[in-house]
Amino acid sequence: MSKDGITQAVREGWDIFLVGQEHEIQRIDDPSQEVEGYDSPKFESDDDAILFVTRQALGGSAYHQAALAVHWGRYGKKQSPSLPGDANSTDSCGACGAPDLVENPKKYELTDETINHAGMILHRIRALVDIPAAGVKAGGLGGFVESERNLSHDGSCWVFWNAQVFGNAKVFGNAKVFGNAKVFGDARVYGYSQVYGYSQVYGTAKVYGNAQVLGDAKVFGDAWVYGYSQVFENAWVFGNARVYGDAWVFWNARVYGNAWVYGNAWVYGSARVFGNSGVFGDAQVFESARVFGTARIFGTTKLPPPSGNQP
Repeated sequence: MSKDGITQAVREGWDIFLVGQEHEIQRIDDPSQEVEGYDSPKFESDDDAILFVTRQALGGSAYHQAALAVHWGRYGKKQSPSLPGDANSTDSCGACGAPDLVENPKKYELTDETINHAGMILHRIRALVDIPAAGVKAGGLGGFVESERNLSHDGSCWVFWNAQVFGNAKVFGNAKVFGNAKVFGDARVYGYSQVYGYSQVYGTAKVYGNAQVLGDAKVFGDAWVYGYSQVFENAWVFGNARVYGDAWVFWNARVYGNAWVYGNAWVYGSARVFGNSGVFGDAQVFESARVFGTARIFGTTKLPPPSGNQP
């Protein structure tokens, strides 16, 4: 079923209603109308109804997939087949064979241009459709992935230039990976985040929201970088560390262990933040400073290099 078909069907307002003891496909000509035995959300507007049907169908609901398919291309006219089970079921519909009716069109393909990375064969990708939010035109080449599991066909996410995504790593949502960046292992990059330069995200690390990882930075282990935070230059965030809000970690700084850096905090220079410590607010930790244990640096504090020997 084509994307245009799905769009047309949902615009015409189809959804699933429980009538008596059976589910039937009916029109939502008036979202506020009373339908006997109605067993789905009521909607404030047609747009709400359209969004609901689409999300349920693409989320795997056989009933909503059938609702989309019934009017468009499958039967050629309005029909109201009875459907088994409940409205959240993902069982196939006997009347029309859902859930395989709604197929998400692919936005890219793997080309024959390959590179060998540590024994793994990575393929350069080619766009099959325009992706305006990524500035990508149909036919445009992207970076390298090991397989289609590495880059979602949904959203405007993309891998550019010579960037590489491989292993069990996944880029999805509207995230971008470009330059010579690498995302691998079981890492996840999503939301509107960006990973670029020669940076690396790996292990089970997550980069999401509007976060940016760039330069030669590394995010690995089970670290999370999110919000509007940035990790750049040669900074590392790893272990179970969390960097979020509008925080910056840069130059040769290291944030690791169970440490958290957030708010508008900066950690930079050769600073180390680790253990169960936290740096937040408008605090700055820099040069050779060490924050560890359960220490908290916050407010507008600026921590210069410590005196004496510190770990």
